[in-house]
Amino acid sequence: MLVSSCDDYDDLWKPFLHTFKKNWPDCNYKKYFITEKKNLFDKEFVSIKCGLNKNWSDRLHYALSNIEEDYVILMLEDFFLRSRVDNKKIHYFVNYIQKKKLNMIRLIKRPKGTLFVNNHLELLEIEKKNSFRVSTQGSIWNKKILINLIKKNETIWEFEENGTKRSKSYNNFYCVKKNIMTYKHHVVERGKWFPWYAFYFSVIRNIKIDFQKRKIMTVYETVRWLVNKLFAKFFSKLPAIIKKPLKHIAKKINFYVN
Repeated sequence: MLVSSCDDYDDLWKPFLHTFKKNWPDCNYKKYFITEKKNLFDKEFVSIKCGLNKNWSDRLHYALSNIEEDYVILMLEDFFLRSRVDNKKIHYFVNYIQKKKLNMIRLIKRPKGTLFVNNHLELLEIEKKNSFRVSTQGSIWNKKILINLIKKNETIWEFEENGTKRSKSYNNFYCVKKNIMTYKHHVVERGKWFPWYAFYFSVIRNIKIDFQKRKIMTVYETVRWLVNKLFAKFFSKLPAIIKKPLKHIAKKINFYVN
């Protein structure tokens, strides 16, 4: 079990651990947590301190290179579990990926696969043509393949986009038909809380959250994200000759497109 983070996101560590332990108390895998200089304040997790001045892909590569297990369940620190995780089902798919020598099984159906698997009713294959074939959603990975997909100096978004292209050299990428991981979405986007998740976890779930260190999105930022999300699928299908100038215009007006 490997959780990717950095020291700037240490305000998320306590709420992450709170939801993790409450909803996956029987997780009996060895647990690692990626940091830079700080130690995670929980003895169940081994802190892998990567050092400062590394970007997301370099930290992940360093961490993977310093654990001995051949398969890892990769998660991010802002995936807050909302209900009980079926630990027996996790074990089943961990055993299955090793037995069948698969490269990845995504444990949440986002983005979902498109090709039905004849010999398994609970899985869909993620085809090489699919967008976000590589993503950072909670997944079981063949560690060797994951390391091969990582390139230096990439952000998490670049890893998903470019890693998807690089993944065309490999077969056996799959996705569950029904969610096993029980988070709904990442709770932070570009350093700020989504308003609805800030309210849900702090008020509905009564989890202590440090809103002094990490602010909530403004109305403008929220609308900008929603518009970007709405048009993301349309934009991804445009030819590169059109996408490039649109990205340039978006940057000029302080808007982002993936």
